[in-house]
Amino acid sequence: MAAASTSVLEPQVPVVAPSDSIVLRKRKSILVGLSEHTEEVCKTRIRQNHRPQYGHIANGSRVEIQQDEDSFLEATFVECLGENRPPCHGVDHDLFISECVTVYEHRPANVRVVKTGGPYFPATIRVSLGSILTVS
Repeated sequence: MAAASTSVLEPQVPVVAPSDSIVLRKRKSILVGLSEHTEEVCKTRIRQNHRPQYGHIANGSRVEIQQDEDSFLEATFVECLGENRPPCHGVDHDLFISECVTVYEHRPANVRVVKTGGPYFPATIRVSLGSILTVS
């Protein structure tokens, strides 16, 4: 949530500090570019170098991902743990309700529809990059 402009400049805190742990730096780096400052708003799980067996293609269908010496998908997945957040007070003391929304990118992989045993085909898999806070 952006703060209102003031004539007094506050000291700037680096978005990703070198002293942060690698996990915290990865979590913060997800939002770089969306805002000058970030804060952790959702509890997350980071799976580095993860090779999932199942995923979802761009149209939302659940698929099995080919994970062998011929073809594999390996990525860092950041998952929101889905915890609800209580209402919070925002700008001008208005009451807001916030929730975590997962941000995705799409990566190429060979897949087949779950439980078909058919041949693998090229498709695009959704990879979760992390969560952002939405406010209403």
